[in-house]
Amino acid sequence: MARGRTSQPPQTSPLARASLALAAVLFGLFVANVIAGRVLVDLGRLDGTGVPGVAEFLLLFAAVVAFTVSVLARERAAERERAAASTREAA
Repeated sequence: MARGRTSQPPQTSPLARASLALAAVLFGLFVANVIAGRVLVDLGRLDGTGVPGVAEFLLLFAAVVAFTVSVLARERAAERERAAASTREAA
């Protein structure tokens, strides 16, 4: 086994789990809106329904921010776990 690595994945914080779930929901809404818009265009029924362009961008941006928060929270938890492991090894 490589030094400094554990056999178990790092524990995730509630913030990481919640922000990842939020990112998944927001990205799912974005994808659903894109697919619905494409279907409406194909059917010739595009009448301005759906999420406007700026709101669509903000939806995708919020998904990206939530995903980034999740990744950073997971990295912070992994770093704390590595620091605790190195402290235990030193003792």
